[in-house]
Amino acid sequence: QKNAPKTDEEKKTKDSGKDKSEVEVNVEVKPLNTAEISPCDLHVVCDTMLQGVCKKLRLCGVDAVALENGQSHEHCLVLRNNLIKSGVSPVYILSRGKPAQGMVKHVPKGHCYSVLESSTEAQIREIFSYFNVVAQEGDVFSRCVICNGAEYVKLQNSHMVKIQKNQNEAIVIPAGAEQSSSRNRHSDFGDFLDESSEDEDENEISTTKPADWIDLEDGGKIDINNGQMENGIKIGIKAVPNNTLQNVQEFWVCQSCGKVYWQGSHWEKAQDKVKSFLNVAPVPSPKPAT
Repeated sequence: QKNAPKTDEEKKTKDSGKDKSEVEVNVEVKPLNTAEISPCDLHVVCDTMLQGVCKKLRLCGVDAVALENGQSHEHCLVLRNNLIKSGVSPVYILSRGKPAQGMVKHVPKGHCYSVLESSTEAQIREIFSYFNVVAQEGDVFSRCVICNGAEYVKLQNSHMVKIQKNQNEAIVIPAGAEQSSSRNRHSDFGDFLDESSEDEDENEISTTKPADWIDLEDGGKIDINNGQMENGIKIGIKAVPNNTLQNVQEFWVCQSCGKVYWQGSHWEKAQDKVKSFLNVAPVPSPKPAT
């Protein structure tokens, strides 16, 4: 028995190389927004298969959250509703294929987008094109890639060095503990140890120093003894290499998670990367002196 001939629509879908469900979700391929918007004005919930894209969007300044592994695709709708209730609007869903097809009926038209491209860089281009987003160089690292926080405190080199010194002085190591198997295990792993970990060695005893709060030049305070901010979050100073602490003059700390950023080679590479795959708006040159 011969198969029934394919319809024109089926032929178009096959020829385009895209999943039919994705084509159905993205009925309109033209930009959703007629006017250009900044990355900070785009609020999205990313499905599980787009967790990597979520971090790259944050790097570009987009307000982006993602499902955690194990959560159902439909949980995107829950996160979206929670954000809207908190005052964030509009909030869009980014997904792919059948999961997107299942959620599109529960949101306004165009508010659930099925990403078609495969590579991360192409996906970012596609998303920015659909939402008509134009980025500036200043948008890079305007959000924390780890937690999506958008508020930072700036610390000078002298503050960071003093915090590290005070934290080291607050740790007392019992006699003989330097030979422990736990310490040897840490040495074996070296730089492969999770850099975001703030856990103390099980053989170390911490002594608590009284708080010593100092005022920061951009506002806010920090306890110079233990590196704690006013909101109780500790600075992730253990993840900063010693040579960086000694040579870099300014640091930016995420107020939400304590992640430390500085303008090193990784900062420059990230800016170059963003400019290489996005239609970044040019930064106006200063007027010539007269």
